[in-house]
Amino acid sequence: MIQKINFPVITFDRFAFNIAHDSDQLTRTTSAGLANGLFKDPQIVDSSGNLYLVKSAAKLKGIGPFWGYNIFLNQISV
Repeated sequence: MIQKINFPVITFDRFAFNIAHDSDQLTRTTSAGLANGLFKDPQIVDSSGNLYLVKSAAKLKGIGPFWGYNIFLNQISV
């Protein structure tokens, strides 16, 4: 059963924690972040106290002009 996540949420990954106020902040990253394992087994705790364990993360598409690439050739993805 999929439950609705109540924002804001706090995410814990192998490096740090982060607070996301909406689904855009929760789901956007860079290709380098995915490649470096930033989303390897993260945990999400929403404002209702529910714990979500993420099984995997994958890039769906680039976001923004030039398919999300910037001058450093990194890509913003969702």
